[in-house]
Amino acid sequence: MSKIDDRYLKEFLQTLPKEIPSVLLFHTPSMPKQGDKVDIRLEVEDNLSINIPLMIEFLTQEGDLIIAPIPVDLSSLTASFTIPETIEQGSYVLEVTYNDCFLDSTTFNIVDEESARQMAEFERGLETENQVKKSIEEGNYDKSMQLQEKAARHYAHNPKLAARSWEELAEVLYEKDQLTLSREALEKALNINLSIEGLENKQEILDRINEKIEILKPPKTKLQLLREEKGYSQIKLAVLIGVTPETIKAWEEGKELEELKQFFELANKLKCQIDDFIEINPNFDNITNKLSSKPQINSKIRSLRERNKLNQSQIASSVGKTPDIIQKWEDGEELEKLIQFFELAQVLDCKVSDLIEFVDVNVKQKLPEQLAELLSKVTDSPENSTKTKS
Repeated sequence: MSKIDDRYLKEFLQTLPKEIPSVLLFHTPSMPKQGDKVDIRLEVEDNLSINIPLMIEFLTQEGDLIIAPIPVDLSSLTASFTIPETIEQGSYVLEVTYNDCFLDSTTFNIVDEESARQMAEFERGLETENQVKKSIEEGNYDKSMQLQEKAARHYAHNPKLAARSWEELAEVLYEKDQLTLSREALEKALNINLSIEGLENKQEILDRINEKIEILKPPKTKLQLLREEKGYSQIKLAVLIGVTPETIKAWEEGKELEELKQFFELANKLKCQIDDFIEINPNFDNITNKLSSKPQINSKIRSLRERNKLNQSQIASSVGKTPDIIQKWEDGEELEKLIQFFELAQVLDCKVSDLIEFVDVNVKQKLPEQLAELLSKVTDSPENSTKTKS
């Protein structure tokens, strides 16, 4: 090596920092189009401080500079530039350098406007799915479903991805014992897959999802089974007893039953069944001597109390009510919800106790005997007890 070359090498080495950091280069958007602004972000391993001039070079695959090198803002480790409108679509290279010393590079594609839009939507979808995961970690499962709806809209250009993301969420919700939401997520996946024309192995995918949905369907209650045996829809049954179809649906799902708890407690105090409280008899019109469409409803609570030799105050204290309320019950007042269930039982040819039961201080819809027995065995098994304790 000549003395001149040796001198230049020595000068070059003196310009290098004592420790060249390991730098990683990131850019957004990942697939820009002509005219887009590209933002560069650098990450330095081991959190080393940077006090050396870094440059970003925008190159062709052959290594030719397209625009002048862009200096990096060392305080934020960022840089930006705009893709020239005249540049051709294709694959290009970004490099971060120090005095022509290569530190890191990445390849990216300049694409057409539609491809750039789809990639931007895809990235927003991924970002939203990260929010979904965070909501699940926080136990906010309803919010995770709302965010997944948003993510699926970002994936509209790729329905297979949208369907898969719903199915993956369903699995996570299942693991969290959110069975209803898990089933809803699977139904979303099913509907998207149904809409995809030319989907490979479509029937196999649909069968797989349908099988999962069937497993997650809630068991039918006695009320639902008895209604179906009679051939009644929720709407028809609602009309027969004077409530809304939404009320029938809620009862079948075990909702809006809390008001009946006090009557189960009353039955326990009076040593009888809830079926004994109301008597519904045909009502004859004395003038026309014809059967009235409205039956006669009588409260039997007074006679049951007197049979047990209890006064109204004693009964009131046992069910957390005032003696005035007990008086109203005995007069057949403020018994609307209870009467509705007696009318419901009459229409379905059963007893009120066939429809609902009092379990662990809660009023619940009754399950069919075989299913209730099966669930009881599962609940009482040693394996399930261990899982619950853990």
